[in-house]
Amino acid sequence: MNANPLWSSRGGSLKRKADGLDEAKKAEALKAAQKAKEKAAALRKAAEQKAQQLKNLRHSGSHGSLGRSSSGHGLLRAGSGSLHRTQSAQSAHSAHSASGLSRSHSAHGSLLAKNGSPKEAHPSRSGLHCRKCRQKADPSRAAELKDGYCLKCRQRAKEKAAFLQKAAEKKAAERKAERNRLVPVKPCLERPSYHRNQSALICRKCQQSSNLRRIPDLKDGTFLCPPCRLREMDPFNWMRENEKGLLKLLVLQPPVLPEETAGEATLRIRLNMPNLQKWRKAGEEIDVRMLNLDTCDTLQTWPQSLTMWANGTQAFQVEAPKEGHKRRDAPQRISACLKSEVNELKISMRDGWTLQRFGIAIVRVKPQSVLEMRKAVRLVSPENGRKLVREVLWNSKLLSMSDEVAAEGSDRCRLTCPLTHQRIHTPVRGEKCAHLQCYDLKAYLEINRSISAFNKRWTCPVCAIATKPADMFVDMYMLHILKKTEEDDDEIGFTQDGEWTVTAKLPPPPSPDSDMEPGDDQEETSPDVCVVGVPDPELGPDPELGLDELDEPSLTGAGFAARFGAEVWIGSTPEE
Repeated sequence: MNANPLWSSRGGSLKRKADGLDEAKKAEALKAAQKAKEKAAALRKAAEQKAQQLKNLRHSGSHGSLGRSSSGHGLLRAGSGSLHRTQSAQSAHSAHSASGLSRSHSAHGSLLAKNGSPKEAHPSRSGLHCRKCRQKADPSRAAELKDGYCLKCRQRAKEKAAFLQKAAEKKAAERKAERNRLVPVKPCLERPSYHRNQSALICRKCQQSSNLRRIPDLKDGTFLCPPCRLREMDPFNWMRENEKGLLKLLVLQPPVLPEETAGEATLRIRLNMPNLQKWRKAGEEIDVRMLNLDTCDTLQTWPQSLTMWANGTQAFQVEAPKEGHKRRDAPQRISACLKSEVNELKISMRDGWTLQRFGIAIVRVKPQSVLEMRKAVRLVSPENGRKLVREVLWNSKLLSMSDEVAAEGSDRCRLTCPLTHQRIHTPVRGEKCAHLQCYDLKAYLEINRSISAFNKRWTCPVCAIATKPADMFVDMYMLHILKKTEEDDDEIGFTQDGEWTVTAKLPPPPSPDSDMEPGDDQEETSPDVCVVGVPDPELGPDPELGLDELDEPSLTGAGFAARFGAEVWIGSTPEE
């Protein structure tokens, strides 16, 4: 047999290395090379002896077995003798007599020698035994063994996998149902559901979907979700954005209330507010608001009666209206009854029809002053204001061609406020208004703050359309006109291209030596209107009286304040 190339190359490299050394180290290098050659020759000789012994064993007719030990060197027995090899890679080396067929156990299985040829007997390698049940398969049906498993074991595995998957799906469905029962999903944030008993609607403001059991009354063809309606309900008490302001919202429909609940129910709520003290220092309050889910308006609506307890103390009570009277519903404040930890709330309510048409919320609000609200109203540039004038005049001209003539689309505009009868300082009007007449922003905000009928606030004094600060704009074009006109100019007229001219002036004040009586003087001049209080509802005008029931097409001055139940004094303010 040829010399091992590994050891030959190793010895040659050592020799070449020794040639480049000095005389002192050359001898040592040569000795090392000689030892390497001797060791390689010894190993080569041992390998040749082992190969010859294995060759003789295969060709012998005696029975034996060949095993391999776990250390990788193995144990060899044949006929009446055995061959052992030690871990030091030296060959040993005599055979001991033995009779019969022996088996050597190792981590790799066992090898059997039959008729001089060893054969692997592990079930997974034989191809005729199932790995799972260890049963021997019929050689004629060996094709049924797929990946080492019989047909029955594969069938059992499929059945078990299907059973486990079905059990997992059932458990997940039970967990989801329990979660929905304990924690109701917020209607403005949940995913749309197309169940036949529900309708998925998209909010025009937040563009989120809401699931309601029936479609509400869409007056203008647009939908406003309950969270957005709660946020726009009271501009004087601004609600924080997102979930910071909406602490709790309960839509009184399944699963919050059972399906069979109709006119009476009691709710218990746990509300944790660890930052309540910090909110109080910042001037924020906690209010309770309620709305009707059958409409899309922003009115406060209580059921027939409601009582709320906070931490065992009655926070407020809404009594049923007296016969023949209408109740003035308004949000209720419960900040004084809460504490900076977990609060236990109990709400008991009753309604003559059904409670499933209501939604109740606990909100975090920040009271706003008139100055802060004035700064929040958006501005319209003079160019855009002139463009809006042309649009209003064009729409008015189109309507005048039909049978119905709209008086509010007139081309005339007074420079005095219809609320105070004084010259306008900050002209504003609503985005949905179809008239050119403006009114003073400060007077509009102050009068609405003094109105006690909460749901009767925020109506335009010219056309009676719902107009909140978010729906108004400051007309800079009209402000420019006010600066260009004189103090005695009372009315202006617009052309179709947006140009203006003065059409009327205020009458001159009477001279001191005139024969005019004081009564006539008071009728000629414009009186001052001062809102000083709210009278008793039983003595004052009916606050629920609709605008269509009045003779006048619009309310101005004292008529506007009296329309909403405020006490009005002409002239100077009376002494307290």
